[in-house]
Amino acid sequence: CANDKGTTRPGSFIPLAECSAEIATSVSSFSGRYTCARLLKSQFIRITQPRSQFDVNMDLMSSGMARLRDMATAMNAELKAQNQQLDRMEPELSRVSDTMATQNRQMKILLGSMLTAKKITRLTIIQIRSSKWQAEWVGSTV
Repeated sequence: CANDKGTTRPGSFIPLAECSAEIATSVSSFSGRYTCARLLKSQFIRITQPRSQFDVNMDLMSSGMARLRDMATAMNAELKAQNQQLDRMEPELSRVSDTMATQNRQMKILLGSMLTAKKITRLTIIQIRSSKWQAEWVGSTV
């Protein structure tokens, strides 16, 4: 049955009075094999069936969007918590970074003096090689 604009929408319900001419034409074309009620039921099924598939698809889309919303909300909460944690850690990390830079400078100074001491020790070992204490010196420095 068509509505007042001449179109049929899935899921639309049109009163019997508006469809009486179409039903009469349809009944006469079926040679009286169908009653008006059965024809009306088949018209109703034909109109509502696409609507039910549309509803199923919309329900699937709605549940997918709800899951997506829940995931986005959870991600937002997690990001807020991590930002707060980073804000609490920032002063401590800054202090640790400064301490590490100071210790690295001190290590470079120590390593530089140790390398110089090792060179001096090797020179000492080379000078003592001719003596009988060579093994003792080599064992203690190397």
